[in-house]
Order: sequence, then structure tokens, then C-alpha cells
Amino acid sequence: MLKQLVDAINNGTLLPGTKLPSQRELADYLDLNFTTITRVYKLSQEQGLTYGITGKGTFIAQNASTKVTISLNRQPELTELGFLASFESTNQLMEKVTQQVLHEAHLARLLTYAEPTGTLTHKRVALTYLKRVGVSASLDQLVVTSGGQNALALIIFGLFEPGDRLAVDSFTYTNLIEVAKMHHLQLVPIPSDSEGLSAETLAEICATQTIKGIYLIPDFSNPRGLTYTEARRRQLAEIIRQHGLILIEDDYQSFITINQSQPLPKLSQLVPEQALYVCSMSKPLSSGLRVAYLVVAAQYQQALQRALFNINVKTSALDVEVITQALLSGVAYQMIGQKQRLVKLANQQFDQVFHEPAPATLGLFRWLPINDCGLSGDALEQRFRDAGISIFHSDRFLVGPRPAQTYLRISLASEPMPKLTAGLVRLKELLVDWGLWQPAETRTQR
Repeated sequence: MLKQLVDAINNGTLLPGTKLPSQRELADYLDLNFTTITRVYKLSQEQGLTYGITGKGTFIAQNASTKVTISLNRQPELTELGFLASFESTNQLMEKVTQQVLHEAHLARLLTYAEPTGTLTHKRVALTYLKRVGVSASLDQLVVTSGGQNALALIIFGLFEPGDRLAVDSFTYTNLIEVAKMHHLQLVPIPSDSEGLSAETLAEICATQTIKGIYLIPDFSNPRGLTYTEARRRQLAEIIRQHGLILIEDDYQSFITINQSQPLPKLSQLVPEQALYVCSMSKPLSSGLRVAYLVVAAQYQQALQRALFNINVKTSALDVEVITQALLSGVAYQMIGQKQRLVKLANQQFDQVFHEPAPATLGLFRWLPINDCGLSGDALEQRFRDAGISIFHSDRFLVGPRPAQTYLRISLASEPMPKLTAGLVRLKELLVDWGLWQPAETRTQR
């Protein structure tokens, strides 16, 4: 039935803006089960074919017949092992919270320009969450932004000038690379070892170059999956303090270690007077709700707020209210609990297929070393896509020269478990067939 709807849209029978019959009316007319029609309407909205207006009905979307490709990772025929989602099946828990917020008596207050950095209630609830992940902050330090990526953009454009040098891991978050390019920053790559970013190399670089800041992901770094040891964190904090660097700590996966009895100290807590701590709520909760908590050292607050006013005007209070109510009601912690279990299960699936050494902390992806085949990262990604798998090569994350050892970042959080398992098995088959990988116990140390 969904295919019939698609065909009617594509051949012009149903034009943009056309109102569809009510679900009950269509079920009666076609003599079908009401739940079948409900499912079709829901799928049509999920695929961008239709949209609904409460109290008015369901309509054909303006772009329903237009192929708008946001990302190659959106192709339904591919097994998604590249794009890093966060177990979207848990979003059903957020649906009721969202509906409740839309019926709140003070909804109108959320739709104004007031309190651009977040309401007092929003910030107080945020501080409670931050405390549970190991971050102590005050109300005046906290800025609520439109997601983690937005927070990084505000920091880059608010605190750095074109030409400034920013130290990063030699494999780092791709969107940070792109934002830095937009602002014409020079990224300075620093290698990492099993304990984290090399403190020795950072000290050497700071002694010979003018480095303004450093961007780090100490907890399950993206894409390496490293969790820095406490000793390395303290070494890095001392170098950051000594050279007056602006520290940007990205804690995108805060939910993994929430409520740990003996958590590792956040790097920003070791040098708070020079730090900006970014805690995105997309991975812990729902990716479609663009909210992040940004803890800002006093010396950067004025510049950061100016950037927020100029770029965002304000953060969407409606999104923040949904996150806030989810935290207050406990729904957020239900979602986090589910995701923690799914992380463990997904990593078990990976281990059963690949038998690779597990990282100290489990996360949303794995970092798999592969053999060089003479292809570029783009070409190898395309080869995998042609075989039905979307995956990311380490070249995407690379800053500086390409090392001899290359990797695949394998997302474990974008597909349901059965499809994930089948995808991992298929991936292993391709890797072995193409001579790109062999089990760790037979692999020569490189």
C-alpha cells in the first residue's frame, strides 16, 4: 500500500498539499484493518512523503517526489555501519514526553526570544545531570546550545581567529575538522598511544609553535575509541595550564559512564579556568532534539555569549524543555539504561564476529585495523557501498599525513540487532575476501 502511495505521488495523481482521507475513513473504504492504515501513514511521514497537522489531517509533503539526499548513509538498501546514530529505537520513550510538553500551560513562554542561554529551570536540571557524569559547574558557567556541533561552532567562531592553531588528535571528529576549515584554523595533529593523546609530543609542539587551543575527547575518543588514563589526563592538564591553551573537551558519550562509583576525572575539571566542556544530549537521549550543555570558564563567557547571540540568536527552548522534562520525569534515565544495555549487547555481537581486543570502555563503535589495499579511503568506502555496506574509513578523520596503518570505524548503534549482526558477518566476509583483515591472533604486529 505504501508503494501505491509512492507511485501516486511520483505520477502526479497526488500533488503536494493534497489532503489524504482520515485513517478511519480510508480503512473503511478499503476494508482494511485500521492499524494497517495507521502503520502506512506513519511510514509515509517517516519517509518524508506526508506530514500531519493536529486537528486538520495528513497532507502530501512539498518535496515528496523530489530526491533530496542528505547523506549516502540514508540509503535504505545499505546496512549502516558508518553513520553514528544512538539506538534510535529508544526514541519511543521520548514521544510521550514531547506530547506532554506541547500541552504545557506555559508553552507560549517557550516560543519567545526570552532567556537565550537557557531558563533557570533548564540550567538547574542540566547541572544535576552534569553532576551525575562527573562535572561540577555553577549556573553562570552554563550555556545551553543547539547540540554539540553547534557548541563547537560557537567556540571556534567565538574564541578563535583565522590562522590560529588548534591541537587535535591525528584522527579526530570529522565535523570539527570541517568547522575549523570554515574558520581557517590550522589544525595541528598530535599522535596518541594506548593511554591517550601523547603528552610528550604536545609539550614539544607547544614549545616550538604558538598553539592557541586543544580539542580532545578523553572519554571514548572519536574515532579511535580511546579512554585516557588518569595519569595521562593529569599530564595533559599540566601542559594546557603551563602554555595557557584553551581546552575544548567533547564528552559526546557521557551516558556510558554515568553514575560510575569511581569515574575518571574530566579533563576540564583538572584545569577549569581554561576549559570549555561540551556535553551533547543527542547520543544520551534523542538525536533529533538538538541540545547540548556547555560549561564555560569565566574568561571566555562574554565572547561565547556574543557568538551565541550572533549565530543562534537563542537556543530552541522547546527542544530544551523536552530534554528537561525527560530528565525530571526519569524517562531520560530509562533511555540511558536501555542504551547502556544495547551498547553492551552490540559490542558482544562485534566480539563474536571479529574476536578483536575490546577497548577499556565500550562505546557506540569499534575501530578496526585493516591492511592497505592501495585504494583511497573514498574508493574503499564506495567499494563497500557497492557490496551493500556503508562504512567509514580512517581517512575521513585524518589530520596530517596518512599513516601506514589504516582503519575502519564500525558503527554499532545505527541498525537493529539482527541487521547489525548480519551486517558484521557480511563485513567480515568482504574483509577476508579482499585481503583487508585477518584475525588478531594471526595478524603480524605492524
